[in-house]
Amino acid sequence: MPKALITGSGGLIGSECAALLCRAGWDVVGLDNDLRSQYFGPGGSVAPTIARLGALHRRYRHMAMDIRDRQGIRRLFQSERPEFVVHTAAQPSHE
Repeated sequence: MPKALITGSGGLIGSECAALLCRAGWDVVGLDNDLRSQYFGPGGSVAPTIARLGALHRRYRHMAMDIRDRQGIRRLFQSERPEFVVHTAAQPSHE
């Protein structure tokens, strides 16, 4: 099966991309560090979205990882070998 890596998979765009690719038969590795919970508190957490992706799509696998972890990302790419990358990770800028 083809494999995709999606950064920011707990956010609005990332989670929709993950769901779409899972439905299309892709294996999806989603990355998200849930930094929103630090900015906006428990109500802003993406944890429920990540849990829902895992419950609805058996092809989805989550990695709690910060994209700024260069060595971790390098190891992830070496081990997972994704064919497709969707980068939707971002810092929330609104208060």
